[in-house]
Amino acid sequence: SSATPGFSVVNWSGKADEAALNGLLVEYKESLLRAKGVLNGRHLELVNGDFIWSDDAPTDHNGLFFALKGDLNQEFFQKLKGIEQ
Repeated sequence: SSATPGFSVVNWSGKADEAALNGLLVEYKESLLRAKGVLNGRHLELVNGDFIWSDDAPTDHNGLFFALKGDLNQEFFQKLKGIEQ
């Protein structure tokens, strides 16, 4: 029988520098199952292991969603708080 690994989610609506967030995403690349949302008027999508940014997002809204393997959500959320501006 195959077991489905557990996962945890983070919803975050802070403001941060895109480069700082990219650094965090790369750090957690092996653990991130899903990443999507809007930061500073830019749209983020995790596609086949690559983080794709595009300029088609609303500028009046910030909100990102992450799904991580296991129970890394609290650790990841604390790192997000650490890069907030």
